[in-house]
Amino acid sequence: MQFFFNLSLNIDFANHFVSAQIVIASFALVFSGEPFGRRLLAHWSLLLLCAAASQAGRFTFEDGSYYGGSHFLLWLPLYSLAAQLPFWIARMGFGWRLVRLHAKPPLEAKLRIADLMLGTAIIALVLVFVKPYLSRFDMILGYSAIYVFCSLVIASPLAQLYLRESRHHQWAWAAVIAYPVIGITLVLVISVISAVSNGIVQQVLSFVVLVIVILCPTVVMAFTFSQLRTAGWRLERVERGERLSYTGAHEA
Repeated sequence: MQFFFNLSLNIDFANHFVSAQIVIASFALVFSGEPFGRRLLAHWSLLLLCAAASQAGRFTFEDGSYYGGSHFLLWLPLYSLAAQLPFWIARMGFGWRLVRLHAKPPLEAKLRIADLMLGTAIIALVLVFVKPYLSRFDMILGYSAIYVFCSLVIASPLAQLYLRESRHHQWAWAAVIAYPVIGITLVLVISVISAVSNGIVQQVLSFVVLVIVILCPTVVMAFTFSQLRTAGWRLERVERGERLSYTGAHEA
């Protein structure tokens, strides 16, 4: 049973859970129709809450030695921007907005020049503060790539499955299923190879726990999107100057 209390696996599980929260917060920031400033405030409030919880756990179990709290907080904006990238592409390319059916929202809040300047300033500040720590840029780039991957391969198809009425759900299902299948297959291959030399029981336990870790982001995101759908939220294609009526139909 000692395996289940392995510190490194506990950290991996926590990292996957926090990663899912960052991707979900980025999804809400990008697709919400609320004013940009309000979305940004809500986004960072949630991210700082996740960061505080994550760092509290690290300091409790590792005396703050795993990442370093200040370093983690400085890198967090980069991870957030990486998670947002596929969503911004979908927003601009498909015109998707997160709207609530059977409600009459105001006209879509368009990005103003001030909003664009604010976003640019945030990116500039992030790069300025992170610059002294670029000696570990490979780690930053690696984690940023993970967030892009999660947004593109897991969150985007899941959002389409739960929040869109589409004829192409089979492709979304294929993308969602491919991630855990590939991950579990790799873990299984590694476990079989290790079991030959290190003992079968230990490797079976390792395989089970690693499968749970791999599935964590998918489960968290699927649960979140299912709750949004139950509450009446949908991803709708909204043309410029349009809004949704009480019945969800488009009107000019």
